Amino acid sequence: MRETVPCTLQGTRTCAVMNMHSCDRCPCSKGEGKNDELIEDVKLYCDLLPEEGLYSLFDTDQCQLCKGENKGKRSSYALLDMAHAGNARLSKKRSIFQKRPIGLLAPVQFALCSKCRLKLLFLEYIPILTTVLFTALSLFFVSNEDQRRAMSSTSIGFALPLLIVLGCIVVGYVAGRIVKWLFTRKWNNDMYINALEHPFVVKMMEKGWFPLFDSKKSKVVFTKKRIDVGLGTATEDAYQVLDNTEQI
Repeated sequence: MRETVPCTLQGTRTCAVMNMHSCDRCPCSKGEGKNDELIEDVKLYCDLLPEEGLYSLFDTDQCQLCKGENKGKRSSYALLDMAHAGNARLSKKRSIFQKRPIGLLAPVQFALCSKCRLKLLFLEYIPILTTVLFTALSLFFVSNEDQRRAMSSTSIGFALPLLIVLGCIVVGYVAGRIVKWLFTRKWNNDMYINALEHPFVVKMMEKGWFPLFDSKKSKVVFTKKRIDVGLGTATEDAYQVLDNTEQI
């Protein structure tokens, strides 16, 4: 049985900010004697985040993707993964999604109202829906006996049904993209459709953070419950804890 190693970070601000909830989850519980490095990493993490703190995005009842003063009521969350190279010791890891070195990760969790969620889902799936609709209509058209008889009498009758279906697929997709563009222009006045344009995320990118999946318009992931364990998930209270041994 492994001997329990007393944790020198218990009750400190470092411990509170890490927000592990249990010593079993914390790397300090392994007794590897790297607490000094851990304190340094957490301090760096906090210094690299905007002054408002990640908690300002999720620890609220108001939707953080709504623009203006009349924000909707939180019903779920939108997650955006951001990464940072960190320092020389940390920036050795790489992701299959990212060519740049990754030393730190930050789960950016936006409080999200039902209206913003529906709008984002609509914009994401409308090109697919219009493509499926036009494809279904084209298949219905070419499967009609009268239409098939009429097409067979033409010089390219054997290929005409396929050309019609392929043409409708293209038209459906283009129509969906146009609809998406029109609604994006309309709704962009009321909400942050592109999470990377949110003022908090802009400040993060100015400090060297970048989307984990390296996209100019990273998609958010919807979740009913937010991530509440690990760095970047602690509420404001954790940052108010006094640490007599190490101020971060």
